[in-house]
Amino acid sequence: MAEERRTRLHALVPGGSANADQPMALDSLVSARIPVAQATGLPQEWQQAVGLCQTPVWVAEIAGRMGLPVSTVAALLGELVARDLVHHQPSTTKARTPDVHILQRVKRGLMAI
Repeated sequence: MAEERRTRLHALVPGGSANADQPMALDSLVSARIPVAQATGLPQEWQQAVGLCQTPVWVAEIAGRMGLPVSTVAALLGELVARDLVHHQPSTTKARTPDVHILQRVKRGLMAI
């Protein structure tokens, strides 16, 4: 049986994300601005991310469902935000100590994947 090879490399657009002023945290919420049916012309990873964001979802959950590192998904989502395909709601816990309830919800979400 031949070993299955991954033929798609994960690449980002040169120059980095245009949304670098609002970094994506694990508990940032992301929601799609377009229906998944309108994402058909986008790269496969972008389509998958838009599909996962049809309802507000945390960056950590998207990364878990896509099977990619959080840093890769955060950069990918930054590109989608820059193209106005998804909306990013930054974490509200940056100025305070981490909210235990949010962390527990993130943990439960990751464990459910």
